[in-house]
Parts: sequence; C-alpha cells; structure tokens
Amino acid sequence: MTTLKLGLHDTVELAKRLGGRFCVLDSVLRCVYGGDIVKEGMQLSDMLHEHLRLPVKSFDEGTFTHDGHFYCARVYSLSDGNEYYLCEVLGQSEAVSIMEKTDGAVELLSLCSSMDYGLNEMHDSIELLRSTLRDNGDMEKFLAVCGFERSLMRLSASVKNLTEYSRLMYAPPERVLFDAEHLCEKLTERCNAVLAKCGRYIEMYGEGKGIYICADGRQAVIALANAIQNALLYSPKDTVPRLTVRRLDSRTAEITVVNEDIMFTREDFSGAMDFAYQRAGCGLAVIRRFAELSHGSCELVRKDGIASLTLRLPLASEAEVADFRLEEPLTFERFSAGNIVEVLIGYAADIFV
Repeated sequence: MTTLKLGLHDTVELAKRLGGRFCVLDSVLRCVYGGDIVKEGMQLSDMLHEHLRLPVKSFDEGTFTHDGHFYCARVYSLSDGNEYYLCEVLGQSEAVSIMEKTDGAVELLSLCSSMDYGLNEMHDSIELLRSTLRDNGDMEKFLAVCGFERSLMRLSASVKNLTEYSRLMYAPPERVLFDAEHLCEKLTERCNAVLAKCGRYIEMYGEGKGIYICADGRQAVIALANAIQNALLYSPKDTVPRLTVRRLDSRTAEITVVNEDIMFTREDFSGAMDFAYQRAGCGLAVIRRFAELSHGSCELVRKDGIASLTLRLPLASEAEVADFRLEEPLTFERFSAGNIVEVLIGYAADIFV
C-alpha cells in the first residue's frame, strides 16, 4: 500500500502548477493557499451547501455560491495525515466543457426531443385556430392567439437550439468536404425568403470561387443560422446584417457576421451583454461548439457600436479538393436541417412560419 506524505509546501506547489482553479485547504477546510475563486483565509466549510465528512479519506465534493455564481468544490486528500487538501473549483465553463466531452447530453437530448414534439403539435393546433379566427373576423381573439403563438415561437426556437446543442455534445460530427461560400450563399437565400415577409434582409459577400472546408455541413448550417439570428435580434430593424466569407490565409477560411449593435445604439438595451446571454437560448454555445468540433475558433467582438461574430475554420488541403468528386456535389439541401432555419429566423423577425 502506497503511503502519501505531501506536506503543505508540496501541495501548494502542485496547486500552482495546476492553475488558478486550484487552492489548498487545511484540515478544517480553511483556505491556506488561494486560487481564482477561493481566496486565502476563506472558510470553505461555512460556504458549502452540503456537509463534507472530515477527514476526507480520498475524495469528496460539494457546492457553494460566491459572488452570485454557483461552483463545485472537489476536495482531494493527498496525505495520509489529512493535514492539507487540494481543492479544485469548477464553475459553469468547466462544467459545460466536461459535459460536452462525456455522456452529459444523453438525458438532455431525450428531454428536448420530447419537448420539441409537443411544441410542434401545439403550433399546428394554434395555427389552425388563428386561421379560423381570422376567417371569422374575430380580431380580438385573433390578436390574443397571435400573442400566444409568438411566445410559443420563442420557446420552440429555444428548444430546437437546446436539441442541436445536445446533438453537438453527443453525436460525433459527420465531416465532409464542401464549399463554404456556396453554403453561405444558399443559407442567405433561405433566410431572406423568410425575412421577405417583414422587409429585412441579409447581405452576403464572397470571393466568387470555391472555399472548401471539411466539417459537418448540417452543424455549419445551424451554427450560421444562429449567428444570423443573433445579428437580427440585436440590431435595429432598419439595418442590414452582413455575412462575409473569405480566405484569411492559405490555411484558414473566415466567416463573419456583422451587425449594428443595438446594445450600444438603443438606451433600453444599455450595458454589457454577457457572451452566454441569449434571448432564444444557447445559440452562441452552439456556434462555439461547432467551431471546436471543426478544429477552428469562434470570436465575438463588439466595438464602436458594431458587433462581429467570426468563425475561423481550416481550409481543406489541395489534395482533398483534388479528390473531391465534382460529379456528386454536396448541395445545400443535403444540410438543410429540417425547418430550424425558418424557426430561428422567423422568431428573430417576429414572423409566424
């Protein structure tokens, strides 16, 4: 049996090496070496929502709230004497990262699928009722049903995004070679077909030649639809969001969605917007996860009243493009992703679809 004899100095050195989310606790869970969240002198045992039985033999965990945020504290015993403990503090970003890389999405996916099915049935019934009231000229009840349908549309958009987010965590991507510029062009046409009902539209700019990437085409459609939805939601209605596709360099494709930022131009939306904040769910999380699975990156920048969301994805190699069988092109329709584009864009434009 191995005997552990890590003293205070060794435990502190280990915490330093592991990074800011680690700290060191004494035998009564008082912090003697602080990290980013739990600072030196804090009594963790007074903060925990659960009771940790001392001494901790090998490992235990509990939750606590600090500065309005919820954390998980994982306490590790590294010494047989139980004089000091290594403590790892996990916040939302760390927890989501773990869930994305394990089976955490399994139960979420089944729940979202069930909700999506129920919402679709509700939508069909409400659409029939709305049409009947309109035909009968009962405008008071017609407007009331329209308000309910608008709320249902928002809920449906959120559930569809959660479903896709769960799939991004659970199902491995089906990576294929396709023309990103062609995909963006067809997606813009599809979005503008929905937006024609309200007078808004999206502008799309490209290089006029193939920009080939290897990624999951369906995931790309959903990620870009979310980026366009955000641009519509957070921009004044008299402005035109812009989608641009280009080669950043010989190895990278860059797709950018730019819009005037209502957060800076309208007083009723003044103040900072957290990256995770969404009116319609987890759209930015969907975009970020798609970028990660495609071996790329995602960046959201707001400056001088302009918001820019940029995806940078690896270009396919010349050999991959040469092997691409042009006689069997991968059309946009193959990546159509059902009606999620119409639901997301329709909600952003306040249009019933």
